[in-house]
Amino acid sequence: MLEDIVMILSGRKDYEEGSLWKGLSEEQKQEVLASESEIGDESAWVSHKEMKRRNSRWLK
Repeated sequence: MLEDIVMILSGRKDYEEGSLWKGLSEEQKQEVLASESEIGDESAWVSHKEMKRRNSRWLK
């Protein structure tokens, strides 16, 4: 586990800002942008209480 952490942290020194975005396909970029716009639409939000109610059969 420590080796995994060291690998993750050492990769940060080689990180180039924007490289993740550049690595996405056009379809993936469009999905990210669509998701970002949905975040601002509060009518699409579901409360924690409602999610628990909807999924109660799996939460027992």
